[in-house]
Amino acid sequence: MRSVILLSLLSLCVMPLAIAACGDDGKKDEDTSGGDTAIDGTDAADTDATDADPTDTESDAPTDATTSEIGEDVAVCVPSCGPDQVCGGDGCGGFCGQCTGNDFCQEGRCLPPLSCVPDCFGLECGDNGCGGSCGTCDDAARPFCQAGLCVSECVPDCVDKACGPDGCGGGCGTCGAATACSAVQTCVATGWTCDPAKYATADQCDCECGVPDPDCALGAMATLGCDIGDTCVAGACVARVPANWTCDEGFYGSGGLCNCACGVRDPDCDDPTAPILGCRDFETCDASGSCATCVADCDGRVCGSDGCGWFCGDGCADGLACVDGACVDGCTPTPVVCETAECGDDGCGGSCGT
Repeated sequence: MRSVILLSLLSLCVMPLAIAACGDDGKKDEDTSGGDTAIDGTDAADTDATDADPTDTESDAPTDATTSEIGEDVAVCVPSCGPDQVCGGDGCGGFCGQCTGNDFCQEGRCLPPLSCVPDCFGLECGDNGCGGSCGTCDDAARPFCQAGLCVSECVPDCVDKACGPDGCGGGCGTCGAATACSAVQTCVATGWTCDPAKYATADQCDCECGVPDPDCALGAMATLGCDIGDTCVAGACVARVPANWTCDEGFYGSGGLCNCACGVRDPDCDDPTAPILGCRDFETCDASGSCATCVADCDGRVCGSDGCGWFCGDGCADGLACVDGACVDGCTPTPVVCETAECGDDGCGGSCGT
């Protein structure tokens, strides 16, 4: 009887343990088959808590590096260079290029320095300065073009014009033989190649212009078109100093001294009284500009130069003057000094003038 009781009690103790073990296995199988539920119930909860954390400043979402670094509102400047813009600014702070030589840039194009730019500012008609027209006067109330404007009455204009139209259907004159009416309505010699406005204007000697400028014959005129120091002869530039001149260029034709042995004859040597430089004593400068032995010439002369840098005779006595190798009264009939002087003492107690 006691044995039966002990077995009953042992069964009661073992059975709950078996049921618990079977219950754990069943739960484990159910969780595994579900697939979405964590085994111990902690992983899913931890993950959800981490994603929902409001203090997490780092985003797990992918970022677009291009949008983030460049920005959607940045404008890109495209240079305006091309066939119609080969020089000057490109519109983006840079340049499209530079013109070469003497060309200049105008509105993106390289133009030669002598290019003509039409000028019709404030004009209604007439010449545009480049051979074209600024318009015509088609209004019957203002049919005449004068000074670039359409007017009702025409006033002839021949101011500073020697030929050509007067603007009212008449003329300002005609040119003579071997001359032609220029674009500025002046008569210029046929063959003139320089600015027509510079021909025979009495302002300067224009040289190398195809034909001589009459101004060059007036003297004391500045020469235009030649190198410094050159002169204009028959319309062509001629070197002031000959190419064969071997001395200092400043000595040629400078006045005062006869510079000899310089390759060519110095014009200053044409003055027989000019001291000779470059030759030995008793030498003279011949027609070729070379030093030559001088033969004194005092025939019929009692005073003055002997032609070799010395003098004939012993000079004139007081009160007499040497004129053409002869001693004459320096005061009769006219004081000799006054023949070359306009003022001052005449050497005879009087004056040559004031």
